[in-house]
Order: sequence, then structure tokens, then C-alpha cells
Amino acid sequence: MTPHLTIIIVATVGSHLRCFHLPWVKHLQSRGFKVIGAASDIATCPQRCSVFDEVATVPFSRSILSWQQICRAGSVLSELCDRVEPVLVHFHTPNAAFWGRLALAGRKNKPKIAYTCHGFHFQGGGNVLKNRVYKTAESWMAHHTDALITINPEDFKAASEFQLAPGGFVEQISGIGLDLNRFNPDQFSVLQLRDRLRKELNVACSSPMVLMVAEFIPRKRHQDLLAAVKRCKNKDFHLLFAGNGKGLETVKQQAFQLGLHKRVHFLGFRNDIPEILAGVDVVVLPSEQEGLPACVMEALAMGKPVIGANVRGTRDLLGSDCGWLHEVGDVGSLARQIDHVLTNSMEALQRAANGRGKILTQYGWPQVREQLVKIYRRLGVNL
Repeated sequence: MTPHLTIIIVATVGSHLRCFHLPWVKHLQSRGFKVIGAASDIATCPQRCSVFDEVATVPFSRSILSWQQICRAGSVLSELCDRVEPVLVHFHTPNAAFWGRLALAGRKNKPKIAYTCHGFHFQGGGNVLKNRVYKTAESWMAHHTDALITINPEDFKAASEFQLAPGGFVEQISGIGLDLNRFNPDQFSVLQLRDRLRKELNVACSSPMVLMVAEFIPRKRHQDLLAAVKRCKNKDFHLLFAGNGKGLETVKQQAFQLGLHKRVHFLGFRNDIPEILAGVDVVVLPSEQEGLPACVMEALAMGKPVIGANVRGTRDLLGSDCGWLHEVGDVGSLARQIDHVLTNSMEALQRAANGRGKILTQYGWPQVREQLVKIYRRLGVNL
């Protein structure tokens, strides 16, 4: 295939590409492009060979100061560009975007550079020093970026203040583009799935179930939810955690210390999230930092009431009576909201319906695909 038909899509880890970008990869391929996926562990990431035309292992890291990332990642990516001469390199995730754009900045035959920011690491109300460091880094790299793509209004406003490459532009899209066929409550038997989930977890048929879907990392604040559950007046419901991560064992220990281990269930990584959502009663995300959380979009698409922390992205989805918001770390408020939702079914159903309507009209894959097509065309990529 000729070099001008090659696009490289880059992320820090392969799971990001697998979870969020395969529909776009397939669309690009359907338009005649060769698509290469580049990430640190992509060679061992499930589904990578059946989707990408080629994969490249680039030693990015989630740690900003990883020695391998600093010394090797840029040169590996640059060598890949020398070999395939892409028309566009599209970055996702902050570390890959920073070190990757830095490496390509001085190239004579630099391809067009796009970066989709899934949530800047600086935000209103965040740590002042951290905000300054990350905002400065993003400002520097914006000079080497042709299209800076954001997924929420707060990040769009911040990005609009940066000076991009000559002719560069900032756009906002509606997240990753949800598969509304997969996350469609009409295709499921809720009662059957609820019974199946209760049997799997040995939960009494009268007990409500509350779900959190998130990687076990500090900023997701699983421990806030456990502390809130301890304070809830309702002692009958069960809490389900779906996901893996380095902080899993710490959260398990906290559940035991709080005496909640008989009511808290750790599901691990699951491929049946729509089915699990169909079976639960409430979804919670107390995370302190988001871009536009997929788990909230998925829950709303499935018609579930959602409680979330009042941060960018989450509030964009849950605002206008589409859910409930509490301030980050306010476990007392979170506990009261859980009790309220579980005892006010009509209000919960109405807000869930409002949320589903928002997702159907604004956040589906067809809408996002068309937004990306327009951005690529503006970059000179003929789709």
C-alpha cells in the first residue's frame, strides 16, 4: 500500500485502543487506509492482529518520568514514521501524546498531528502545582499539533487558549461514540439478567444492587464509595465493583475493615458490561478526574440512574436532571444520594429516562464518526 494511505493511531497502552477506537480503525480501513496501532503493550493486547493492519510496540508508560519512555519511545515512533511515512499520526492519552509529539516536532517531513484529549490532567479545582505543570506541557506541545480534539466544554475552552501549529484548530466531539446497539436495554430481559447476576453473587432476590465500573486507581476513588456505603441507612443493597487495577487489593482490604465484605463483590474485568448494567439498580462514579466517562454513558444508555462526582465530563452527562451529582470526596452526600435513589423509584426512572434521551441524541457512534470525518478532512485526509 502506498505511503500516503497510512495512518498511525497511538496510545500509551493497547487496551485504550482496544476499548475505545476499533470502530474508527475499521471505518478508516473501509475507506482504503492502512492503519497502524502503536502502544507499549500492543503486541500482547487481545484483538490487535484482527483489527490493525500492523502494530508497533512503543515503550510509552503511564509514569511521566519513565526512563524508557524518555529515552526510547520517541526514537521508536520516529523510526516507524521514517519507514511508513504516514499522512497522519493521531495521538490519544497524555503521556503518549507528549513524548510522541515531542519526537516528531523537528521532522522535515512531519505528518499531520492530531491529539484527542480524553481529559486534560489539569482542571478547575485541581492541585495548583500539578495544574501548572500539566498545562504548561500541553501548551508547549500544542505548537506542534494540527488538530487538538477535546470531549467536554471545559477542556475545549482551555485548549482554545493554546497556540497551535500554523493552520491548527481545536474541536470538540461527543466522546468515543457509544455503540447504541450493544448498549440497548430493549434487547435484554432485565428480570432474567437480574436473577442470573444474583445467583452468580449469591445475593437475595429482594436486595438492590449498586455498580461501579472503573479501573482500580486512586483518582477513581473507590474508597469514597465504600465509605459512603458504610454510612447509608439502607443496609440491604449489595455493591458491585467491575474492573481491575493496582489498587484492587487495597480496596478489598478496606471493604473487610469496614465490615462490608459480605455485601461487596469484586467482578474483575468483564466483557458483559451491558448485561451487568441491565441487572443492577444504580450506577455510581465518584471519580475526581474524567474527560467524558464511558461508564456513565453506558449506564445512561441502558436507562440506569447514575450518581457521580461533580467534575467535568461527568457533570456534562448528568446535568439537567439526568442524574445526581455530589462534590468530590463528600461521602456523606454520596451516601444520602444512594439512599434517596433506592427509595424514590419514580424520580430515579425519570432521571434515567432523561439521561438515555441525551445519550441517544448526542453521544452515539454515528454522530462521533461524522465529527471525526470532518476533522480528518479539514486536516487534508480524504475520507
